Amino acid sequence: GNISIWFDPNTQWYAQPQNKQGRNQTYSDTAIQTARKTFAKLVKPFGMTQEMVDLTATTALEHFTATIASQLLVNTHIQELMTDKTMSTMWYWHAIEENEHKAVAFDVYEGVFGKGVKAYALRTSSLVFAMALIFAIQSSFVVRLLKQDHKLNLDELFVIYKYGYSPSKGIITGMAKEMLAYFKPGFHPNDLDTVSLLKTWKSKLGL
Repeated sequence: GNISIWFDPNTQWYAQPQNKQGRNQTYSDTAIQTARKTFAKLVKPFGMTQEMVDLTATTALEHFTATIASQLLVNTHIQELMTDKTMSTMWYWHAIEENEHKAVAFDVYEGVFGKGVKAYALRTSSLVFAMALIFAIQSSFVVRLLKQDHKLNLDELFVIYKYGYSPSKGIITGMAKEMLAYFKPGFHPNDLDTVSLLKTWKSKLGL
């Protein structure tokens, strides 16, 4: 995924955009780099380096990707939208893979920072910061894509709300409980048991 962005402060993937899509990617990359450096400045007085911030950001993002992946495996409303068998199989496989390594960055983080108050404050604040950034970038891209396809209207926005944020069908709202679990002192990603879920899906996909 995009984790390498957090580890490489000199990422220049989109340094030479040739079209509108390239420029959009440049904007998002600039936003990410600005955010990581800004957060590093905020926590620098507490003895945190840029490398420490990059690790805690990766830990937060790994929790986010594992959570949205598990939602994909349980949210039948979203699954019904995935009518292309090849693409849906790829996404289900990727969702399984995301959950299988969901604790890797977290374990490294605890190995570096421990489990004290300082470690807790940094990992939880970084999650809030990262989620705000993701929401801003994602919303910007959605609006741009809708405008590009001449579909920026209330009907299309309602569909996005329905499958993204509605209480009964939304994949984002479905993530709320597991995302909030990250704020529990002593939390570990494996506390959110997905073993049976992954076993079921591996059987479905013949893995």
